Amino acid sequence: MNKKYTVNVYGDSVLKGIIYDEEKGKYVPGHGTALAAIRDMFDFEIRNYSKFGATVDVIRRLIESDLEKGYGCDIAVLELGGNDCDYDWAAISADPKGRHLPKVPIHEYEEKLEELVSFLIRSGIKPVIASIPPIDAEKYLDYICRNGLVKDNIVSWMGGDPQLISRWQELYSSVNERVAYRYGLQICDCRTPFLGKKCYKSLLCADGIHPTKKGQMLIAASIYRFLMQNYPSSRRCPDPV
Repeated sequence: MNKKYTVNVYGDSVLKGIIYDEEKGKYVPGHGTALAAIRDMFDFEIRNYSKFGATVDVIRRLIESDLEKGYGCDIAVLELGGNDCDYDWAAISADPKGRHLPKVPIHEYEEKLEELVSFLIRSGIKPVIASIPPIDAEKYLDYICRNGLVKDNIVSWMGGDPQLISRWQELYSSVNERVAYRYGLQICDCRTPFLGKKCYKSLLCADGIHPTKKGQMLIAASIYRFLMQNYPSSRRCPDPV
C-alpha cells in the first residue's frame, strides 16, 4: 500500500488563490484555485497554509508555530519571494532620490530561505520549493499608482525603466531555484509555463501580479506534471488537468 503523504503548503496569495476583482476594486478569494483543481487527483492530505502578503519571515514563524501545535507534515511546499521583493512604493513616490530597500533584501532573503530549508530538514520534513509566476510590470505600475502615487517619480527611481520591477521579481524566483539546487530539492516550476505562453500577461489580473482563474489552472497543470514526475504512484485520477 502506498504511503499517504501529508503536504503543508506555505505560500503567498498566489497559492492561496487570491485574485484581484477589477469591478469591486479589491482582492477576493478565487474559485477554482490551482490546489483545489489537483487536490482529489492524488492520494495526499493537502493543507494549504498560504497567507496573503506572506514573506519568508512570516512563513518561518508560521511553520514553527504549526510544529509546536503538532501540525507536522511529510512535505512542505514553499512558494515565496513575491512579497519579499516588494517595495514601499509610497515612500519611493515621495522621495525618488532616496535609498529604498525591499521588504526583504535579496541576499537576506536567500539566507533566510536557506535557514528555513535547513530547519525543515532537521525537523524531518522534506521541502519542495516553487518558482513564482512572472508579473506584468506595466499593469503593476498602473495598479500601485491608482490612488495618487506619482508614476514619473517611481519610474525615475527605477532609472527610467519600468521593466526593472519584473526583472527584480525574477531575481527572487532565481534565488528559489538556486537554493533548491544547492540542497538537492525538488522544484515545482510555476514560472516557465507562463513565460511559454505568447500572451501570458492575459493570465494575470489587472494588478499585474495575481494569476486569473485561467492562470490558476496553468499553475494546476504545472503542479500536476510535478506530481506525476515525482509521485506517480499516488495518482488517483487518470486524466490530467
